Amino acid sequence: MRVIHKLRTQADVLALGLLFLSMPFIAVIASKLIFWCAILAVFLVLSKSEWSNVPLSADLRYSGAVLLGLITWGGLSWFWSIDPWHSLLATARLAFFVAAFFALSHSALCLSEKGRAIIRLLICAGGWLGIIAGLVVVVGTYGYTVWSGEGEFLEDRLNHFNRTGAILLILFWGALATTQQKYGRSISIPFLCMTGILCFLLPSSALFLAFLLGLCVFGLAHFSLTLSKAFLLFAFLFYVVLMPVVTLIGPSIIAVVTELLANPIPQIHRIEVWQFCLEKIAQHPLLGFGFDTSHKIPGGETQVLLHVAPDGSSTSGPLMPLHPHSAPLQACLELGIPGLCLLALLFRLAIRAIPSNMDKRSESRAAVATVASCFILAILSFDIWQGWWLCALFSAVLCNATIVARTSPKKINQL
Repeated sequence: MRVIHKLRTQADVLALGLLFLSMPFIAVIASKLIFWCAILAVFLVLSKSEWSNVPLSADLRYSGAVLLGLITWGGLSWFWSIDPWHSLLATARLAFFVAAFFALSHSALCLSEKGRAIIRLLICAGGWLGIIAGLVVVVGTYGYTVWSGEGEFLEDRLNHFNRTGAILLILFWGALATTQQKYGRSISIPFLCMTGILCFLLPSSALFLAFLLGLCVFGLAHFSLTLSKAFLLFAFLFYVVLMPVVTLIGPSIIAVVTELLANPIPQIHRIEVWQFCLEKIAQHPLLGFGFDTSHKIPGGETQVLLHVAPDGSSTSGPLMPLHPHSAPLQACLELGIPGLCLLALLFRLAIRAIPSNMDKRSESRAAVATVASCFILAILSFDIWQGWWLCALFSAVLCNATIVARTSPKKINQL
């Protein structure tokens, strides 16, 4: 019984340690199931023998208010959604993930100094475990495909690991910060190179761009955290302003992409999808079509010609696949201008929460790099409301918040 009681008093360390150690490895073997790591972590937190009254930080409270507004607006969209019950179910799913995130955030704030040191070690171990396992699987896929003479299937096989690469990348920066602090640059630089190689080997151009932008912002933050945070805000604003221009210069962009790339089909398809998305947004700019209904937008199933190869063969695709491959466009399409404003405010709060004080410089550099990588992946890939992606985003935020947060003086000698 003493062992059980001791485990219950250390539930915060167990929960967060399990999450950060297991999620990178689960991402390699079954990326869509990573939310089970969070579910188990929440159950451990709920099993605590006592609850601390440590308050959430102001930034977390503000973020909670914005997320509550997003959930409320998504639920209200039931009244005008093109698929009301699906919107209601998606809203409930989002509410569940938000509740889990704040339960684990409270646990992070309750950690003692000793507990935080353990979590930092497990973040580092989980990051290394995930990157090494990812490289082994991807290189093994390359080797098997070449050995079997099935080179034409290589890209299809590697595409199965794009989710894996995205999860590992946004969790990587926190692991890099802890590695650098504990072992120095001689160990952190090989870790950085291994991650870059993994992102390069996978066929997703968005993944490699996310790594490069994260690396650039990470380097910029070495000179000025304030400048790196301002750059991210400018990038978001520039993207939102630029997207309507796509409808005007879309054909010119397609012509340039066709000339420059050997296989321009994914890029052309995205441009066609974004043009269609912007046309639909103009039809319902205020309310949108309903929460998580992108895949059911009228006309989305229409096939559009994407590319004609030199041999005369053609490739086509739907004007709207399962999602627009852009979080801001998806929020505006489904929830109208209020949804886009809430998403922008959430992005602003995430950046504001990153401390600029010198004693947290290494952790803050990792945090801005995480935001940069998440930003690229959010505007080029994935359905923002998918369970595995929500779990990955919240876990990345939680990872950085855990290593940045300060411990209450009352908790220093406890564990």
